Amino acid sequence: MNSFKQYEEILSQSDIQSLAADIEPAAIDLKAKNAIKERVMNRIMAPCPVGGESSFAKQLDWVKITENLDVKVLTQDLENKVQTAYWRLKPGTVIPGHYHSTDEDCLVLEGDIRFGDHKLFAGDFHSMKKGTTHPDMTTANGALLYLKHDIHDDLSWLAV
Repeated sequence: MNSFKQYEEILSQSDIQSLAADIEPAAIDLKAKNAIKERVMNRIMAPCPVGGESSFAKQLDWVKITENLDVKVLTQDLENKVQTAYWRLKPGTVIPGHYHSTDEDCLVLEGDIRFGDHKLFAGDFHSMKKGTTHPDMTTANGALLYLKHDIHDDLSWLAV
């Protein structure tokens, strides 16, 4: 049982909020405030562990690929022609079936996708093996996907 819950058994939620509203915030001097801010910023800006690579989503731009598809690239391995990216699909989007020259991994973060009668929803994972082709991928309600996939030099196949 969390400690807040035990007080709800004695006081109502509105009583607790009323009491909290009457509590004055503690005064903090500028030196202490700056020291706290510095510690927080040092943690935020701490270097990535050796051998790691971080992409900060808020610092990356969405790139419009088609009217219904935006992509935010997180990492790219140009030598092996593989990237990881977020894909944002509007409702009704169709991604034509295509050949995979590398393994492809897809995690549905939000929404839904479908390959024919095969449906996936938030939290579901899908993988296509190198050398395979899948049918059209569609979404009824839109989707946000995390994908590790081929880098395509020509995206004209996406324009349907």
